[in-house]
Amino acid sequence: MVSLFIFAFVTRLASLFFAGGFDSVLGYDDGVYYSATTAFNHGLIPYRDFVLVHPPGILYLLTPFTWIGSLTTDAFGFYLARVFFMVLGAISVVLIYRIGSRWNRTTALVAALFYAVWMPVVRIERTPYLEEIGILATLISIILILEGKYPRRALIISGMLLGLATSTKIWYAVSVVALTLWLAREKRIKDALVLGATSVATFFSLTAFFIWKAGSRFFDLVLYAQIVRRATDITFASRIEQIFNLNSVNINKTKSISIALLIIIALAIFRFMWINRKNREGWLILLFFVLQLGVLLRTPVFFNAYPSFVAVSLAIIIGAVIGSYSQKSLTALALIAIIPIGLHSSFTQEPGRDLPNKLERQDLSKVKCVTSDSPALLILTNTLSKNLENKCPAVFDVAGDIYGIDGGSNPQHESSKYRQLHSPEYQREIVRYLSSGGTVILARKQIDGLTTQTWQELLRGRKVTQSHSFYIISNK
Repeated sequence: MVSLFIFAFVTRLASLFFAGGFDSVLGYDDGVYYSATTAFNHGLIPYRDFVLVHPPGILYLLTPFTWIGSLTTDAFGFYLARVFFMVLGAISVVLIYRIGSRWNRTTALVAALFYAVWMPVVRIERTPYLEEIGILATLISIILILEGKYPRRALIISGMLLGLATSTKIWYAVSVVALTLWLAREKRIKDALVLGATSVATFFSLTAFFIWKAGSRFFDLVLYAQIVRRATDITFASRIEQIFNLNSVNINKTKSISIALLIIIALAIFRFMWINRKNREGWLILLFFVLQLGVLLRTPVFFNAYPSFVAVSLAIIIGAVIGSYSQKSLTALALIAIIPIGLHSSFTQEPGRDLPNKLERQDLSKVKCVTSDSPALLILTNTLSKNLENKCPAVFDVAGDIYGIDGGSNPQHESSKYRQLHSPEYQREIVRYLSSGGTVILARKQIDGLTTQTWQELLRGRKVTQSHSFYIISNK
């Protein structure tokens, strides 16, 4: 299992370097979480003082790294956080092997290696994301409940872990539901109640401080604003393609391979159902898969981190099906197919964006406030902590700031982009924040929802330097 851990860690590290290295901007959310944690450690309260649209669990886990960053540099703390989350991902691979071994060694090996190289998982396990916390907590809980020598203690620890996962991302309440339903099916009603009660108690223990400080705004941002989001225009077929990562193996833009793979996956699920019709562990994994897939198909919006939600159950299903044939040649063939394809898609996924050379040549230490629509840029330029010490305006989720408008109210279920463009309050808030910077770094101009008027107001009387897709706006 040590070799599995090393392989998984190296895969995530290599994917990071293929994407541009530790100094690259990977997506958006990891910068939001790290910046929010840094701000919290400087005395600002999420939900009350700035917008955060997820529960606060991530703040607890990132605090040690932001503390190190305050003693060294923001970027160094961020690098360490990225390494730590790669370690968490590699641990998850080992735990999947352990769960898979309840079927047989082939199941364990195939499931673990599938998960280790599956691109939707590698994408989120090379930098701080919410999903990997929930995945790891779920895996540990499954092992404790299936293998626990001390059932009551195992239930309490599992409940605490799942409470942490849910306090990080609400979706992981699904793990609580799946395990309580399975315990009820096993006629362990008291155990189900213990697990559920411990999870709820842990969730409120971890969120109570923020609810106390932010009041109803906590629920407005974490729950209400998410429920009333407008469903994106993504089709059912596109969701399926992304959930099962079929779009990464299309050849010459044809759908034939994706359709064939989808048929294989469907047959594998039916095969898994058949071989586990009397297997209690099999029913648990199937329950997880159905509930997780249901969430992914019904969630109003869909982002590229979401397919990881179903990764564990899908990996075990595929591993168990291949393991049910117990032929070494078939296992070898499956791994020969899974590993190269998985590594190729993981290493060739969308690249990160390096800091512009023109930005690196600037001495930002002399600028009192630096603002950006991508908080990772504040971290990587070591201006985040300086901004907070200088009491600069704090907006760490420019795109998500629209959810803080009117308490998240969205009666017409309009898209966030539409609301951004048609909300004078949002336009004023963003231009106020960005204009407060002596230097402004824009990396997401097309996503921020800035109107032409707002853009012109931001540029008025300022010098604009463009470097690739970045805009560096400074005082003349």
